[in-house]
Amino acid sequence: MRYSYAVNNLDKEKTAKAVGISLGISTKNSVEVCKYVRNKNAEQALRMLEDVTKLKKAVPFRRHIFDLAHKRKIGPGRYPVKTCEEIIGVIENAMSNAENKGLSREDLYIKHICAHLAATPWRYGRHARRKAKRTHIEVVLEERVPEEGKAKKAKKRVEPKKKEVVEQQPKQPKKTEQKTKKTKDSEVKKDD
Repeated sequence: MRYSYAVNNLDKEKTAKAVGISLGISTKNSVEVCKYVRNKNAEQALRMLEDVTKLKKAVPFRRHIFDLAHKRKIGPGRYPVKTCEEIIGVIENAMSNAENKGLSREDLYIKHICAHLAATPWRYGRHARRKAKRTHIEVVLEERVPEEGKAKKAKKRVEPKKKEVVEQQPKQPKKTEQKTKKTKDSEVKKDD
């Protein structure tokens, strides 16, 4: 059966797709991880997810956060290691599909990534009435070549304004008038 993606109107020459069907990961965690890497550079997204698997960086959670611990600088978050490992595999698959199309690996961005709830089969074993978690993950990468005008703006660095130093003439001492003394004869004599 053919899989239909949840995104339409794609340019087939500039995009590459991949999908993970019935992955054994939590759908709730997958939704949060997909939000975390959406619209990022593909290489940057892989580095971010690898940091999560090494427990260096947490994924911020926005839904289902009752009794969820606060993480520094992001608020409520978790380290969904298994979910990140599966999503890394799907993103790498999409990147290799892009290379087969001749797209540049450095210019790939995640245009579309989403998680869908898959079938939940019954678990085997003695535990009755227990179902497995399953999730579909779909990824669409797009090549975005930076335009010349935008690239120049990004490279141009704004320098802080320097204060202009105005050359001032050296201060000269004020001229004081010579003191005059009045004598008895009402003549004015100047002190020498």
